[in-house]
Amino acid sequence: MKSLFNHIFYCAYCWNIHIIKEKDFPVLSAYLFVSVLIGINIISIYTIFAVYLIKNPTIYPDWGYWIIILLSFIPNYFTLIHKNKYKTILDHSQNLNKSEKRKKDIVMTLYIILTFLIGIYVIYASRDFLFQQGVLLE
Repeated sequence: MKSLFNHIFYCAYCWNIHIIKEKDFPVLSAYLFVSVLIGINIISIYTIFAVYLIKNPTIYPDWGYWIIILLSFIPNYFTLIHKNKYKTILDHSQNLNKSEKRKKDIVMTLYIILTFLIGIYVIYASRDFLFQQGVLLE
């Protein structure tokens, strides 16, 4: 998994440098992207757990989602940024051969697509469930 997130970080960094032409904070932008993806995954897992298994979505305060996302930033900082680890990640990723990069790109693309699809599905499905339970009003 660490390798996947390192590759996502590398690709986001390259995107920021080459496509967006970010000159000031490309490392920060890549770090934020990876952290938000992980935050979406954690929130999706929590929502599935709270809504479908416990069937009590009110056990978690609304502002708690922000805490989850912020908490995903802390380990990512130490994994990706602290003590210039991003330089090692960038060097390693640049030295991958084309077939390794292609495999990692496919896995990364699937991960990002699934993250957003599952996140959107969980939002809509849990919203419908909450309407049925009377927790939300239409």
